[in-house]
Amino acid sequence: MPSYPARQHRAVSPVNTDMDSQASTSVSETIRTVSAASHAKATSQSAFERLLEPTPESWTLVAALQLLQPQEIGDTVYLLPTGYLQNWLYWAYNQASASPAEQSRAREALKHVALYMGLVPPTEESSFSDPGPMDAAGTLAVQGHPMVLKPTVRLHRGLRAFDASDPSANNSSSTSPRSHISPKSSLGHQRQTTSSHIKLPPKPASTKNMVARAKMNGHTHFDHHDTMSSSLNKASAALNGGDSNNSDQHDCVAVPEAFYNSLRNVHGVICQDGFSVSFQPARAQSEGIILQHESHGNQEDRNMIHRRMNEPKSPIHSMSALVGDNLGNGKEAVPVEYRRKVIAGEMAVGADSKVEAQMERLSLMDKLMFEEEKRRRPTMPVPEIHPIKFLYRLNNNESNQSTSNGSFDATTAPWQSDGFILVSQASSAVDALTALIRVAAPKAANQTVRIWSRRQYPYEGTTRSSPVASVTQAKSTLELVAFGQMKEENRKSKRPLTVGEWVKRHSVSGSERQVECLLELRQSSSAGWPRESLELMRRVQVGDFVDAQDVAGKWYEARVCNVTETSVKVHYIGWSSKWDTELKRWPDSHVSGLANKLFPPASLWSRTPRWRERLTVGDIVEVRDTSSLLQRPKWYKGEIKRIGKPSDPMRPLDGGADLEVYQLDAESEEKEALLLLDRGQQILVEVAQERSEKAGSAFGSSPVHREIQPADLDINASASLVAEPPFLRWVNLYGEEVCELGTHLKSYDDVKTPATLKYDVETGRKPVEIMRTPSGGAGFMRESLRGAPPAPGSVGLHNLGNSCFLNSTVQCLNHMEPITQYFLRDTYTGELNRQNPLGSGGNVAMAYASLIKQMWSGDYSVLAPRSLKQTVAAFAPQFDNSYQHDSQEFCQFLMDGLHEDLNRVKTKPYVEELEGFGMEDQRAAIESWRKHLLRHDSIFVDHCQGMHRSHLTCPQCGRESIKFDVYSSISLPLATKKHHASIQLEDCIEMFMEGEQLDERNAWYCPSCRRHVCALKMIALWSVPDVLILHLKRFQFDTCMSSGGMLRSKIDDTVTFPIEGLDLTKFILGPIDPDAPPVYKLFGVSEHTGYTANSGHYTATVRNSIDGQWYRCNDSHVGRTSGEAAITGGAYLLFYQRSKGSSKWAGMADVMKARGVDPYGGLNVDQDGFKQVKTKSGKKKKRSKH
Repeated sequence: MPSYPARQHRAVSPVNTDMDSQASTSVSETIRTVSAASHAKATSQSAFERLLEPTPESWTLVAALQLLQPQEIGDTVYLLPTGYLQNWLYWAYNQASASPAEQSRAREALKHVALYMGLVPPTEESSFSDPGPMDAAGTLAVQGHPMVLKPTVRLHRGLRAFDASDPSANNSSSTSPRSHISPKSSLGHQRQTTSSHIKLPPKPASTKNMVARAKMNGHTHFDHHDTMSSSLNKASAALNGGDSNNSDQHDCVAVPEAFYNSLRNVHGVICQDGFSVSFQPARAQSEGIILQHESHGNQEDRNMIHRRMNEPKSPIHSMSALVGDNLGNGKEAVPVEYRRKVIAGEMAVGADSKVEAQMERLSLMDKLMFEEEKRRRPTMPVPEIHPIKFLYRLNNNESNQSTSNGSFDATTAPWQSDGFILVSQASSAVDALTALIRVAAPKAANQTVRIWSRRQYPYEGTTRSSPVASVTQAKSTLELVAFGQMKEENRKSKRPLTVGEWVKRHSVSGSERQVECLLELRQSSSAGWPRESLELMRRVQVGDFVDAQDVAGKWYEARVCNVTETSVKVHYIGWSSKWDTELKRWPDSHVSGLANKLFPPASLWSRTPRWRERLTVGDIVEVRDTSSLLQRPKWYKGEIKRIGKPSDPMRPLDGGADLEVYQLDAESEEKEALLLLDRGQQILVEVAQERSEKAGSAFGSSPVHREIQPADLDINASASLVAEPPFLRWVNLYGEEVCELGTHLKSYDDVKTPATLKYDVETGRKPVEIMRTPSGGAGFMRESLRGAPPAPGSVGLHNLGNSCFLNSTVQCLNHMEPITQYFLRDTYTGELNRQNPLGSGGNVAMAYASLIKQMWSGDYSVLAPRSLKQTVAAFAPQFDNSYQHDSQEFCQFLMDGLHEDLNRVKTKPYVEELEGFGMEDQRAAIESWRKHLLRHDSIFVDHCQGMHRSHLTCPQCGRESIKFDVYSSISLPLATKKHHASIQLEDCIEMFMEGEQLDERNAWYCPSCRRHVCALKMIALWSVPDVLILHLKRFQFDTCMSSGGMLRSKIDDTVTFPIEGLDLTKFILGPIDPDAPPVYKLFGVSEHTGYTANSGHYTATVRNSIDGQWYRCNDSHVGRTSGEAAITGGAYLLFYQRSKGSSKWAGMADVMKARGVDPYGGLNVDQDGFKQVKTKSGKKKKRSKH
């Protein structure tokens, strides 16, 4: 080991120069990953052949190729001082290779590294020194704390994919950024490497110019043009909480893990003591979710480390006694390394600020195009320089902090942490907290440790002079982390809660990058917790503010109204008191109704966002209509014009809405409107919709005027901006007159989502212009956008306000091939029935046809089904609102409506039901179908309707009745099993065909008993149509606790159904056509997520009838998926199509043809099967059996 004049070091582990044992320097893996990123451009092949072929023989070339590996989201990187990597490039460029050709390839690769890392390209004249061990702490660490990164450190150059075909590859002044970055979304991806046969160069016997090397390591900015793109700077700054233009910041570079491992093996890395050098591979812990863990020692230890880093030591000549795993003084030799993760960051556009400054002068179309461009902006891989820090301390029976109940008082005691861990903000919060317990209390059993986190509630402002909740009495408090709830929610959610999202809930700004945690320990799983009395549900009282779930599972801010031993009744802030709900106080408590499935209340803002504290002028909020009823409020969108200071006196609220009042003081009878945490801050909002709706009315034409109050004026605002109730009025920010956008109305976030996975505005084809709302209110109306869909007919549908039930249904019907072709070929125009009193005069059919044609035109990537929705609502008032509806009910109505609009029967005769008891089943089925055709004959009858045989028996007299009923869908009960085991679709069909006794609501009238009886009923399938719709009966009726009404709760068990080959042969009683057997393939699934049919969200998974691929349709989003992905607990409607052949009228057409029966002659046949003919006298008589 060489001796260094400037600072002496010793090796913790001897270096191994045998590359066969170095898994991290795999040549084959390096070549594969670098080459794969550039195969997209054919012109780059010749350039890559120069670098990748033949197999590299020099370590410098391998290391350069490792630096050029494309970094993906979830990859691991390490931070190095920019100066160290710059010097290493100079040094590597001037290293000798086995052959001139090898050295030429290495030098070319190193120039590419410099170009794409934003460094000065090396030359033979470049001045350099031997790199020596990596010393990141000298530049990047906080003085005296080598493991703590300076908050001013920023990324010098982003991770870029290598492109050898770039014409500027040899031009050091090029600044053009790569535009085809395509990061993968999988987190935690690690490359697996294999051994290599490259021989490493031996470490130098001596190192000269150590002082120059140290100066180079301390150099933070180079006097050359920085080629890093501004977009990457902005993205990195936004993610890491820094300002990319801050001249006080220090540069670092993020290098791939494979390259860093190579450097560590060859040059070593300085340890935490500032003296030892480690050549060991990374610790096993570094491969987990924790990026760094430091357990704080005492101040004397930290001072000792600081002295050792800054005092020269005598050279060490004998290494044999110093090789080991520790420093010889009980302190572990920990390398100073800054391990980080690559996460997704949004690519910034430098011109944004200039355009936004001129937004008012842009045309509506220009505004649309600007917003669409921002929505289409891709994400890019960005190294997370400053991860989230979890500061922790331990608390147990022996280390409690001077409180009478043996608990640490977080509100008064200064925070003295026992250590910290660093975790990526993109990691799972549950995984991070689990890892924290593992490293902070490694010997504690799971049942003997739990976590409390500090939550900030600072507020320096006006409050109402009335008793307030306990949480308002402190600026911060420790709250128990509901670890079990978080795990349960993660299990149900497709997107687990991230560390970044969880930390945002702890502070006002949401930008803090650390959280303070207390780990509470107890002696055993049966012992009591030291802080048990401080648990939220043990100290909860009337008037406290908490977070609480509603019956749909969504979390809201809430006020505690009543507390019992087992339950807590809450009032949801911003909602009328009719929605007040009684929740469980403890996880094992029991309350009636749907609320029994919900979690107990949680601490305030632990589940809900702190949106009020982050509002700015110009933001949109929901404002209660001034004329709203207390129990049925109306909500409009309002724009914030002014934000009053928290310390401002509370202004009079003129022209506001009537609000419910509550008895806030148990000692007084006085009642007041609710204020969250009793805070008195106010905002000035403009509600344009109220101005337009009330214009011309006595109230609207004469707004309330009052004298200007001093609090109305602000030195930063125009003096003319004075309240003009009710259109421009002050409201209490923490009151119930204002809510976060998205509480009652749809938020703008839905508008900003991309239409499809592939969205292109084609040349010469302009998007449809977005119009202002008819009422003149703020915001845009969603309209169709032109662009190329991901596949023919796979077009997104805008959500027009809880219209996902419509979108889900239409997406499935859209791929009902015979029906869709019927509309696309305009066959429907000749069959429109405008005189049918049961139809819409053809309006529904024409609106549906127009939408289907647009979906298959190839001109649109997203459509607004506004015409269909409005047309349906005009003839079905139950859909004339913005409420959520059942997709099965809508599907049934839409198909019935289309059938009536396209019914070929112009005049419907009166037809009595056929009693089939005593008749041959085949004959009864034929005559029942003929009677059906007398009133119903359309494309939907041809392909979508079948018959089942219903057999009723009176339990009193034994009277029997057999009817053949026509159906367009089959509602299947769920054969639920214990422990939520998977249910087979076949079991549901068998359960549907089992006998049952009707209840009183469905009683049958027995002609013999002459009264309604609970008959025994048997149902069997007689025939099945070409298109079969199966409805899984997931919803059951429950009584609402607050209103006493009926709510439908959901069975979310998974039903396993076949994608191909659903064979119903054994279930069919009627004749089967061998050319069109009852074997089906799935082509659509309407899916529901949520607790009730009238809440939650509907999506669809459909098989495209053209390319045969599966697509998931989530309103305006359309993306590729698989049919198996639809087999979930949310599958609600299953759409099947006959796999082979076609059978008109579910096979009845062929049956009647074979028997020579006229299908349209049913009017002249009585129930006994005799034809009626006229005699010469004009009288009818029975003539012959048909």
